[in-house]
Amino acid sequence: MNLEFGFERTVLFGGEGHSPVTFRTFIKSFISTASPNGTDKFTSADPGARFSAFDFSYRLPFVRNWFTVYTDSEAHDEVNPIDAPRRASFRPGSIFHVPGLRKLDIRAEAVSTDPRAATPFQVEYGQFMYTEFIEKQGYTNQGQMFGDWIGREDKEARAGLTYHLSGNEYIQVGVRNQKASKNFIPGSTTQTFTGSSCDLNDTNALVGESTTTCLVPVEPR
Repeated sequence: MNLEFGFERTVLFGGEGHSPVTFRTFIKSFISTASPNGTDKFTSADPGARFSAFDFSYRLPFVRNWFTVYTDSEAHDEVNPIDAPRRASFRPGSIFHVPGLRKLDIRAEAVSTDPRAATPFQVEYGQFMYTEFIEKQGYTNQGQMFGDWIGREDKEARAGLTYHLSGNEYIQVGVRNQKASKNFIPGSTTQTFTGSSCDLNDTNALVGESTTTCLVPVEPR
């Protein structure tokens, strides 16, 4: 199959001072399409915290055995990321399997959880994606974030080559550039990581890894 895609919606609702956990409130939290106003936010009329996601992968025609593009996306209190792209976070990427070297692939990805168009002319200070003021446990399961590991108000780009020795063993080299918003983390810098690793899971050990980090000061915007 050349094209695969999926939709997801996760909700947090109910609790003390809010609507009871019933079938009606459960359905309401899933089908609601707008953020509550300030009056409803701290009452039983609040539909809860809603998180939507959309992902797809597409094998390009004529090179479907070698080249795939994909993306993961998330939005907070929106119907879906494709409905409100300026208020969503995205992680697009591509993977290329080298013809004639079936165990070697080249992957490139980028991610942003800093949708600056969410509130024009307003600084978020890390209080947009993955932030909740009522359901403070947020978009997590037993303390583990459901969303992108990059976290709040951050950007990253990475590229790497991987040679697969087996299904769960590999040798990898790559470079990664990451930047947190200075409005969220004061004095933040651009971090560039280059490194290589070798993972042999048959021995349950990481047998080799090296990383070089370069911190580049960022001028205030």
